[in-house]
Amino acid sequence: IELGSTVAVQGQTTSLGKKKEEPFETVWHPAEILCIWQHHKLHKNKNKSVVRQSYGDIMVEVRWLLFPKQIASCRHESTSSLHQLPEIIETDHTDDITSLSLLSLIHLHQTPTLATFQTKNTDTTIPILNYYCRRFYSPTRKDFLPNPQFATFHQRGQHYSRHLQSSHSLLSHVQPAPLPLDTNLRQAVSRLTLSSASHAVQSRSTPLLRRSEQHEQIYTFLKNAINSPRSASGFFIAGAPGTGKTSSVLNIVSQLKEERVRCQGGGGMTPLRRNFEFVLINGMELGHPFDAYRSLLEGMKMGSCPNHDASKKLTRYFERCDDDEGRTVTVVLLDEMDYLVTPKNTVLYDFFNWPVTQGGAGCLVVIGISNTINLLDRMKKSVSSRIGSSKCIFNTYNVMDIEAILRERLGPCLHVFEDDAIKFAARKAASIQGDIRKGFQICRSAAENALEDGGRDKVTIRDIQKVTRKIFDENQLKYVTTATSFEALVFVSLASLNKMSGREGGGFGMMELLTKMEGVSSAMGDKQYLPCVTFDELIGLLNRLAEAGLVRLHTSKRPTTVEMMAGCYSGSWPRTLVRMTMDDYSINTALEKTSHRALAEKYLGGPTMKF
Repeated sequence: IELGSTVAVQGQTTSLGKKKEEPFETVWHPAEILCIWQHHKLHKNKNKSVVRQSYGDIMVEVRWLLFPKQIASCRHESTSSLHQLPEIIETDHTDDITSLSLLSLIHLHQTPTLATFQTKNTDTTIPILNYYCRRFYSPTRKDFLPNPQFATFHQRGQHYSRHLQSSHSLLSHVQPAPLPLDTNLRQAVSRLTLSSASHAVQSRSTPLLRRSEQHEQIYTFLKNAINSPRSASGFFIAGAPGTGKTSSVLNIVSQLKEERVRCQGGGGMTPLRRNFEFVLINGMELGHPFDAYRSLLEGMKMGSCPNHDASKKLTRYFERCDDDEGRTVTVVLLDEMDYLVTPKNTVLYDFFNWPVTQGGAGCLVVIGISNTINLLDRMKKSVSSRIGSSKCIFNTYNVMDIEAILRERLGPCLHVFEDDAIKFAARKAASIQGDIRKGFQICRSAAENALEDGGRDKVTIRDIQKVTRKIFDENQLKYVTTATSFEALVFVSLASLNKMSGREGGGFGMMELLTKMEGVSSAMGDKQYLPCVTFDELIGLLNRLAEAGLVRLHTSKRPTTVEMMAGCYSGSWPRTLVRMTMDDYSINTALEKTSHRALAEKYLGGPTMKF
């Protein structure tokens, strides 16, 4: 066994396979060996010289290979004949295992042609298995990647190894080998995923690009709130979706945690005098707004109980809390707080009231993030007064901002994209409400298309155009362009609700939509929108639009947070939510050259939010 060997690995019953496979009487999986190591420690011997002593099992990093039947899309493929070698499929999934679980060698071949192969070691009775490999499957993406070259099988393994990529000392012992042309494209796809970008944001020690001013404002507030028990403890952040609000806060929290560690170690900086714990509550992920109480209780490690009991328990805790210098401060981030609005604003009132009570001052800091700048104006004064005047506004990204962010995020993979392709993607993303996530989506999809074509190492402007045509679906745009008066009224009313409420990805109740349509039609005063449709007519209209894929209708078994926001909090019928499949920019663009232009301009014209 050596680096690069393909082996059979004994395993327990796992997701990779449950059935025993021949020729072993045990569960086993094929894999490639990427790295071999053993833990060691340094100590002094009798001569007081430092020696290295190894301990524990010899460990092996492997890259798993799969049988076709382990992949859902390949389960119905015909098995190999008696005159062909069985197939195994290459993956990018790696793990660390003990060398004691290695069973036997596997010989890989480029073609399935059966020939005279070695089937047994000359000095033992351990069998040598023979397979052919010609396909590459990614379990993380749940899809096959373009046909890999068999000659670069081992080089790809080194590329996916976590240990070889993170250790320069290990890399120095590995002979450098040229990576396939599509490796840079794969790296670009990986760097443009939202999860990868989010992780990079939290680990960076500098503010987000084009967000230095907002970073400094939030950082100053949060540091003062943690250090000083009597400073402001409520903060409001507003801005359009995809403008870096949540990422900026997570970046600052990570930075403050590092500063706290360095201060304890004697670092020369303004000390963070008290420890703090961070709790993130996303309103969109809650089943009900009142679930926020239980989420905070669990985040503070105070147990779990029903929402009503959790609210009482938290109230008692913050009333009896004191501003002792040694007490840990709880920093709560209420993300997507638009979904926590209730008819009486109970949840938001409690969260922002606790920090200003006599006991809660100095124990709790609350930061709220909303997609609408005027959310506080639409709430009761009792809530807005608790938050105070501490607020920060995130303006939408412009073309230059998005282009700079895309170039920074691509980093070493920037050469994969043509310069014009980056600029075109930035312009398109800026036109969609300045959402940087759309820029990532466009560039990532273009790189994936280039990968599927095979033999290419560049993303061109044509790839970007192809992706944007899919995003701005031509068939849907054509339907909206030829919409009837009441269909256009539905589109504009839904887009206007989405624009005003900030419920990104959420839905709207049918009665809420009908009320909006009646208000829009009356305000326009145009005969083509009057009289407004009845409720029964609206149901038929929405069913036709749903069949065309322009709206989505969803009815849950019990009321959810989104339905509470849509006015369905009582659980009464109809509890159906209506969602748009197109953004308000696309609706406005499609209606621009129609008889409904005035309607679109009045309710959808201009930026998503005016600052």
